[in-house]
Amino acid sequence: MLGKLIKHEMRATGRIMATVLLSVLAVTVVANLFWKIQMPSLKVLVVLYDTVKYLLLAASIIGVIGVGLFSIVVMVKRFYNSFLSNEAYLSLTLPVSVHQHIWSKIIVSMIWFFLTGVVIFLAGIISVLLSGKGISLSEIYFKIIEVFTLAVQQLRAENVSGFMITLFFIESAIMVLLSGIGLCLQAYVSMAIGQTSGSRKILSSVLSYLGISMVSQIVVTVVITLWGVPMLPIDGLQVSTMQAVQSIHSFLLTIIGVDVLLLVLYYLVTTTMLKKRLNLQ
Repeated sequence: MLGKLIKHEMRATGRIMATVLLSVLAVTVVANLFWKIQMPSLKVLVVLYDTVKYLLLAASIIGVIGVGLFSIVVMVKRFYNSFLSNEAYLSLTLPVSVHQHIWSKIIVSMIWFFLTGVVIFLAGIISVLLSGKGISLSEIYFKIIEVFTLAVQQLRAENVSGFMITLFFIESAIMVLLSGIGLCLQAYVSMAIGQTSGSRKILSSVLSYLGISMVSQIVVTVVITLWGVPMLPIDGLQVSTMQAVQSIHSFLLTIIGVDVLLLVLYYLVTTTMLKKRLNLQ
């Protein structure tokens, strides 16, 4: 049943998200190509050309920035529609659990977050390729590989094992994944709490989100202060690369542990509120 819910969520969000993502890429291509067009000689056309050129540039920049925010808005709206609007009556009559509803939305949101990141990356690559500086896609690829290889070689020269390097990338990937899930669950728990206020659901949800964000930041700061800072091996200003890597490793594990605990708390509160305190009025 979870698979069917995921397909439903993809159908519900696919058209609008695909349109927005493709539009951002299209505007980026057109904006960069327009900058390469030879400027007309007539003064009136020059003014028109400059106006269109800068409007396209502004649209491209706004699109790249806005597409990330838009994916978050879509994620929030889907949860609101499914549980806090009239659609909730239909959602709750389906033979599926609240857990399946929530996980289907998280999974689909993570898919769109990932594709949004890909589009932003491609927009940057397109801008570089069409910048007129003669940079090719292969040059960008080999430059990235070169920088990565040099960084790994430098770490290996400082006696940092391949296992530690691999572990760093795994921990970084886990943190990115947890950040995406946390973005969803923090919004969900805020709306789950806010919906209990009756006619002021949206305002209460926003206030709940701000309050939860503040408390979460305080918790993370306290943990870093009490646990993270002592892990940093400072002996004057002389810190070996191996010591720094080990400290970063311990620091990342601590942050991952705190994030997991917070996410579990968000999830439990959300599911409990939707099961026992859901207000559809």
